[in-house]
Amino acid sequence: MLRNLTLTIIFQGRKKNISARAADNLLDVLRKFGMAPESPCGGTGKCGKCRVVTVEPHNKKRESVLACRIFLNCDLIVEIPEFNKYTVNSGEIIPECENKPYFFTEEIILDENYPVLPDVLQKKCRAADHKTVWVIKKHGCPEKTLDIFTSRPRCLGLAVDLGTTTLAAVLYDLENGKQLSQSSMASSQRAFGHNVISRLQYSLQPNGLTELQKLAAGDITRLAENCCAAANENTGDIYETVVSGNTVMMHLAAGVSPETLAVVPFSPAIMGGNFKAGHLGIKIHNEAEIYFTRAIGSFVGGDITSGVLALNLADAPRPLLFIDIGTNGEIVLFGEEKIFACSAAAGPAFEGGNISCGMSAAGGAISSVKLMDQALRITTINNAQPAGICGSGIFSLTAFMKEYNILDEYGSIQEPCFSGKYKFLNRYIAGSGGSTEFIVYNQNEKKYSLTQKDLREIQMAKSAIRSAIDIMLLSAEIRPDDLKCVYIAGAFGSAIPVADALSIGLLPKLPPGKFRFCGNTSLQGSCLMLANMALREKAEQTAKKIQHKEIASHPRFQELFADNMLF
Repeated sequence: MLRNLTLTIIFQGRKKNISARAADNLLDVLRKFGMAPESPCGGTGKCGKCRVVTVEPHNKKRESVLACRIFLNCDLIVEIPEFNKYTVNSGEIIPECENKPYFFTEEIILDENYPVLPDVLQKKCRAADHKTVWVIKKHGCPEKTLDIFTSRPRCLGLAVDLGTTTLAAVLYDLENGKQLSQSSMASSQRAFGHNVISRLQYSLQPNGLTELQKLAAGDITRLAENCCAAANENTGDIYETVVSGNTVMMHLAAGVSPETLAVVPFSPAIMGGNFKAGHLGIKIHNEAEIYFTRAIGSFVGGDITSGVLALNLADAPRPLLFIDIGTNGEIVLFGEEKIFACSAAAGPAFEGGNISCGMSAAGGAISSVKLMDQALRITTINNAQPAGICGSGIFSLTAFMKEYNILDEYGSIQEPCFSGKYKFLNRYIAGSGGSTEFIVYNQNEKKYSLTQKDLREIQMAKSAIRSAIDIMLLSAEIRPDDLKCVYIAGAFGSAIPVADALSIGLLPKLPPGKFRFCGNTSLQGSCLMLANMALREKAEQTAKKIQHKEIASHPRFQELFADNMLF
């Protein structure tokens, strides 16, 4: 019989004792208690990111280990690193619109109006002993009354971008359309993999869906709490939340099994819609509505519908291209008459996932590199001490390596053989063959580099997105030169220099003026749909017009993917 063990977990500055059984996997145990480190590969041992420190109580032996590779056989002390702290880009511009939300407040005279209220609210009216009361209502046929008050209540709304690796939110006063605060955070589901396929597969395991749904609900609750704390408001005054995310994340947050997305023809079980906050375990007003933005197709979700609305692409000059660069890359092509969309399984490389020294765009992340006075000069977010390399830094460093022939067209790091004025570059190259790495920082016992394995991840990611772009253009018989504009959205928004993206072959070679970096359009569109009923309807109607394409079945996909692997 397997014996019980005690684990002492040190996490986020707190200490907690939990129980486990001998032979249990450490990562699984930490996931169960909501204290797992991030695990981009989903616990397969490939990424090396679920590293924790274990201490055996009896001999105080400290060891740095991968949680996914440890099967328990004794009591342990486990020290878990904190997730990188995310912040909404302070330069993010949330678009404004006419304030016509679904939810509103209204003063009513009891003698005339209260008999038409639901029974529970009629009782509150009688108990109030007032001649007039205030109610929270929702527009519709008929109008719906949610709650009743003796004085004018607060009526708040929350707009959310439900990303695979990052979540962000904006709190609104629905009475006047004023933005009150913003917040963002790392997804608690990161412990189950950084891509939607890992999450989908885990959700199909016993209790997997329940576990992931609770994490998503908890994350949205924390965003609401953080936003309300910053604005000195109460979460109980939030009556509607608009959530935009990819199709898998929408299913998981709604508690709907995404199993139909795992088999041909990859059809979503839901396309969007309204859910009760109380039913989902999201701790705002219990009767609040959670609106999931309408998806477009199997892996093209409401985040893209939201982005199309935010940029008003339905009314923009055509043809145009809209690209969301993220873990699940999504592309929309607006032709002269038709609109097409597809997804590209880029993986998390451009967000720092599956990269040996990768990290999110947090303080200390290396965001760019350049050559100055025969040395590499790095820039970090907040000018903090280097802590890793984020998405924009990966673009910058890869483009730099290509420019100075440190990287050949096949993505191989060259061995140190530079001479003349670039001889100094040799000191940044270490190893040989498949273990070669380009070291960008090596001080104070900390080393950050791009390895040969990292470059393969980057090649796969950029080829997935570029191949999807090429196939969309081929299918619509549109030449790249014909595009009026290429809109680019993503977690790192305007942080990618056009020159770097063009240099590594991520984007078609067009004049720089044709590219527009737009930031977090999923969040921007969520804000518009929260504030204005007509814009929400416009977004839904536009989504219905977009034709979804499966690019993997295109006869030239394999050929294009191989070509686009080259730098």
